[in-house]
Amino acid sequence: MTNFYMDDFLSGSHDVQGLRELHSQMNGMLKRGGFELAKWATSNPKFATELLDHGPREIQQTQCGVLGMSWDPKSDKFFLKVEDYPFKQREELTKRNLISRISKIYDPTGFFTPILVSDKMIIQHLWTLGIHWDDVAPEDVVEMWRQFHRSVIEIASISIPRWPAYSPSADIQLHIFSDASQSAYGSCAYLRSLSKGRDICVRLITSRNKVSPIKTETIPRLELMGAVMATELATYVQRACRLQGIDVYYWTDSMIVL
Repeated sequence: MTNFYMDDFLSGSHDVQGLRELHSQMNGMLKRGGFELAKWATSNPKFATELLDHGPREIQQTQCGVLGMSWDPKSDKFFLKVEDYPFKQREELTKRNLISRISKIYDPTGFFTPILVSDKMIIQHLWTLGIHWDDVAPEDVVEMWRQFHRSVIEIASISIPRWPAYSPSADIQLHIFSDASQSAYGSCAYLRSLSKGRDICVRLITSRNKVSPIKTETIPRLELMGAVMATELATYVQRACRLQGIDVYYWTDSMIVL
């Protein structure tokens, strides 16, 4: 109910024994229904060796696609998939093909929203201009797209650790930040874990943002909208990561009186 996304099963365990049990149970359960998971990938070298004993097609050791992103099992890191569009001289970019290109950049985890929010601004600006789908976009919009595209190509080299670096015995805190500007507002979630050995690790879990409404809003109201998004994000993260009962801290740079 919580680990299948279309035909991909995404899960894990805190130890190798848990991985063995998960692998055995999933295979047995799905085979009873006539289904078979064809490929497996793991970041644990020991378990990868065990999987190889089950057949050469059952383990994927190179980068593989995960929810529109790339995951490298060996380094256990995520990478953003970005398709390069070489600019041609005298190329006419219409509203249709600009939105089409922007829509192909998929970031379901929210790791790159500070940069990708620019694509939402471009789309919003295109709609406010009132031009038709096959009309050539104005030069200022095309320049916005070119700058955005150059930034996206560069972040394709950025890697994000998949594992949030915590165990069931660790002391866990969830920290939620929110902020707003006249152009957009957003929120992000960080997980802070303190191990028994007193090692502290902080990982970005996810983030969300929205462009500000076309109708002009005051900054205080936008800050409140960001704060509402922060509470919704905290609820979502706790439910999705099964983190109920942990300490949650909210951070904002504005005074909000309730």
